Amino acid sequence: MYNNQIQFYLLKAADYCSKKETSVYDIKKKCVQWKLDAQLTEKIIVYLKENNYINHQRYANAYANDKWKFNHWGRIKIRFMLISAGIDEISIKQALDLIDDAEYLKMIEQELSKKADSLFSGKSAEIYIIKQKLYAFGIAKGFESELIIEISGRLTDKLLKKK
Repeated sequence: MYNNQIQFYLLKAADYCSKKETSVYDIKKKCVQWKLDAQLTEKIIVYLKENNYINHQRYANAYANDKWKFNHWGRIKIRFMLISAGIDEISIKQALDLIDDAEYLKMIEQELSKKADSLFSGKSAEIYIIKQKLYAFGIAKGFESELIIEISGRLTDKLLKKK
C-alpha cells in the first residue's frame, strides 16, 4: 500500500513539475496541500531533483525572464522573490545577469515615463512631489534607487520643458 502511495505522489509531483518550472519550495507547498508527511515529501523532492524535474538554475532563469519582460519588475524585486522561493544566490546572480542592461534601462524609462505622464497630466503639481511618487513607484517595482533617481530627474526635466 505504501509503495502505491509513493508512486502515486511521485507521478503527481512529476506531472506538476512538467507543466511549469518549479522550485523545492513549490513542491513542499504542494506536499502540504496533499497532506503528505515530511519523509514522503523528502523522497519526492529527491526523485524530482535526480530526474531533473526540479532545476533551480532553470527555474531562476525562467522566473527572472518572465517577471522583467511581462510584469516589468526590477532586479531587486526579482532577487527578493527568488530568495523567498529558496533559490541559491549563485543561480539568482546568473539569472539576473541574463537580463540585457540596455533593454532593462529602456524598460525602466518606459515604466517611469508612463507613471510621470499620469502624475503630470496638466496639473500644476509640485515637481518634488512628482519625483517622490516616481521614486516610490520605482521602488515598489524593484528598480535600483540610483536608476530611479537618474531617470525620474530626466523625465521631470522633460515634462517641465513641455509645460
